[in-house]
Amino acid sequence: MKRFFAFAASAVIALSFVVFPFAANAERECRVFSHGQPGSGRIALTFDDGPNPHLTPEILDILGENNIKGTFFVVGKNVEAYPALIDREIAAGHEIGNHTYSHKYLGKAGTQLTEDEITACDSRLFEHGEYCTRVFRPPGGIMNDDILRVCRTLGYSVVLWSVDTRDWSGRSAAEIESEILGHVTDGAVILMHDGVRGHTAEALRAVIPELRRRGYEFVTVSELIKPGIPN
Repeated sequence: MKRFFAFAASAVIALSFVVFPFAANAERECRVFSHGQPGSGRIALTFDDGPNPHLTPEILDILGENNIKGTFFVVGKNVEAYPALIDREIAAGHEIGNHTYSHKYLGKAGTQLTEDEITACDSRLFEHGEYCTRVFRPPGGIMNDDILRVCRTLGYSVVLWSVDTRDWSGRSAAEIESEILGHVTDGAVILMHDGVRGHTAEALRAVIPELRRRGYEFVTVSELIKPGIPN
């Protein structure tokens, strides 16, 4: 959930992408994205905090019905608890991103705990067909030098968002839909949740046809930011 850290992310989400140097070594860099490259008509639907047996299946059903591939930033302990849902996401061709093992807010965690949280989630994912991800989203959108350092070492790009639906806050489906349609732009990364109860699925059913009518193409995060991911 993003209750306490919306402001922390707001300074970043206005940018298409930005490169943050490490404080300790300016020659080493980590790419942090909140938006894809403009000009392609592409957008990415992203879902945080899952998988959740009460929420994720319906979202997967909707994406499948519409032939859309999304990106799920998963929590490692939920991967442990609901392995069949991760298998279903992977089998359907969705992208899986790392969202830490325990949804730990990393602002004051330090380098070692930050690395432990990220690699523990990695390990849980690797148990599912040796799945490897190269995109990370920190809980709350928090960024600091420790996160940048660890992500650079592990080969991650950090992905934030440009449209925050705040679907975790009790907003109605109509309010979520209005937030998306009022702020979506070419290259948008749309933040939603499949690990927190809300009206996300209902909003998706309404918003997907309208986004398509406006000419947007749905892609995964890595497809959206591909030019910026190191080879």
